[in-house]
Amino acid sequence: MASLENERKIINCEELFEENHSDFEIYMDAISKLKKRAEEKALKDVGNLSKKRISELESKCMEQKLKLKNCMPSGVIFHVVLYACALTCNVVLFITQILGDYKLIDYYIILMLSVIFSGLLHTSIASLKKWKKFISMDEEEQRNE
Repeated sequence: MASLENERKIINCEELFEENHSDFEIYMDAISKLKKRAEEKALKDVGNLSKKRISELESKCMEQKLKLKNCMPSGVIFHVVLYACALTCNVVLFITQILGDYKLIDYYIILMLSVIFSGLLHTSIASLKKWKKFISMDEEEQRNE
């Protein structure tokens, strides 16, 4: 009789252990499901944040493109004005020397300065045209997209 009671206790202990083991599995399953849900939610949040950041960057990029479109390169404009004024002064000096029949600067120096300033003026105007072409090409790319 004592042996039967001992066997029942052993069986009961095994059943308890199995129940605890199954509870442990249930807890682990619940924890793994919660982890999966948390990971999915985190991925959705990261996706939403990245989409939001991308839209912010795109709007900033559009603002910068509008600023670029509406601005003029002041350095190039300064050089165009400077070389145009220098060329004009050279031509006026050359004409006044011829008409006034006096000589302040040798004619060949005035002619060389005129050639130099006209070349520099042409280069500045060409770079300004390239700037305009660059801006218009950028606008065409936006339209095509």
